[in-house]
Amino acid sequence: MRKSEKAEKISDAIGQVDEEIVAEADEKRISGNKEIRNAKTEIGVIRSGKKLWIPVVSAAACVAVVGALVLGGGENGNISIDSSETSLPGSLEGMESSDLSVHVETLAEAEYPVMAHYPNEDDCFDENGVWQDELAALYYDPWYEQSIERRQAGKNVDDTLNSFFQSTVSEFLIGSDGENRVYSPVNVYMALAMLAETADGNSRSQILDLIGSDSIESLREQAENMWKANYRNDGATTSILANSLWLNESAAFNEETVNRLADSYRAASYRGDMSSKYMTAALRDWLNKQTGGLLGDSVKNVALDPETVISLCSTVYFRAKWNSQFSPENNDYKTFHSPDADIETEFMNNTNDYGPYFWGEDYGAVWLAFADGGAMWLILPDEDKTVDDVLASGEYLGMVKDDYGWEKSKQIIVHYSVPKFDVSSELNLADGLKKLGIIDVFDSAVSDFSPLTEDMDGICVSDAKHAARVQIDEEGCTAAAFTQMVADGDAMPPEDEIYFTLDRPFIFVIMSDTNQPLFVGTVYEP
Repeated sequence: MRKSEKAEKISDAIGQVDEEIVAEADEKRISGNKEIRNAKTEIGVIRSGKKLWIPVVSAAACVAVVGALVLGGGENGNISIDSSETSLPGSLEGMESSDLSVHVETLAEAEYPVMAHYPNEDDCFDENGVWQDELAALYYDPWYEQSIERRQAGKNVDDTLNSFFQSTVSEFLIGSDGENRVYSPVNVYMALAMLAETADGNSRSQILDLIGSDSIESLREQAENMWKANYRNDGATTSILANSLWLNESAAFNEETVNRLADSYRAASYRGDMSSKYMTAALRDWLNKQTGGLLGDSVKNVALDPETVISLCSTVYFRAKWNSQFSPENNDYKTFHSPDADIETEFMNNTNDYGPYFWGEDYGAVWLAFADGGAMWLILPDEDKTVDDVLASGEYLGMVKDDYGWEKSKQIIVHYSVPKFDVSSELNLADGLKKLGIIDVFDSAVSDFSPLTEDMDGICVSDAKHAARVQIDEEGCTAAAFTQMVADGDAMPPEDEIYFTLDRPFIFVIMSDTNQPLFVGTVYEP
């Protein structure tokens, strides 16, 4: 089977799952974690043989589903209990889903805002086909107001986060030795923010330093803005952030911290016996649903540990279509020059008569706009430069954060030639986080988790892992993640038009409509 055929089947499957996700989110606005799909982040904490898992899950899509992050030494996640739902085959291991609500106690559900839907012009005409300003205002004004609020929250996200984005992207993407990698800065940020709430002393300070907050209070404000800036479910774009908290019924927790996570991070809370087969079955069921069954092989190996004390989960789900979709009739096959071999792969071709085309010291770039805000940037290093060179310089970050203010840009005819790709990776974040200054939480001798529990003996983060998957096709981009915590650079382009062919390793950046970097990845082999 050719790669293109396989990608089409995957895309169809994800698209079907994705539509079901959106429909469910519309029906249940207050549903804990039901709107989140396709990604997970865990932070595993171990104390004298007892583990504290703090997972974070993330998903995104351009008509799609995008990835996740997990910080943790195990494969745990949050869960949404609904006995009326039918789980994916094998996820409950023969148990009735109704058993789950008996064995897993729901302490609190996360409350999400009810979103005004993107205006449909057809609704603004009366039965005689006459345009009605009153109807237009009825549908348009609420949507417009929430759009303004979301964008204002995006503006309130402090620019100090740029340092966090650049340092973590460089740490986790550079040096892949020619292997594809995908990383979600927003997902890791939310995971670390929640971890900071459970820590104190140097354990907390080191996290705050990395993510650019001078106090836990400013972090809460920043995380709130990040959440508001990226939460959207209006029928045009779906971008949902959600968090959850799992508690071991045999452990004592600081109720104030648990409530803080619920209030400040909209974390739904659940409690049960971590050694119960029902808890593991429920977890697997949730993971399969959140990832649309795409990560089924990994989910089969997931099991809760009797020593698990707590699990924090954070998810992101993003869905949008290209503003200008590719026509399959224009596709052709070209040679992609990967580090190991030349590969014949399917390319999508399109032309934008008005650009824009961007360039930097060592790269050229274009962006593919989503239908209602946001874009995927495609960054091609110069012939004599590498992907790592571009990532290390960090110049591209200024471009994607300030596209309209970027001086090195030009409105010309751009002929795109983009390979259909399906890339994924699994990253162990622990060593990288230590290099970036988060040290104490990994050391039981000095870690401080007193805000979480008074029983401080030997608690520490045991592992931090991140996995993600991104796929693009003619309609948009599709990504799912499961985490366990051609033009020269600085030279002017041609006067009238340029052929931008991604036939060698390149970088992509998925930006939300509020200008937040949801995913950054490197493609060495599509």
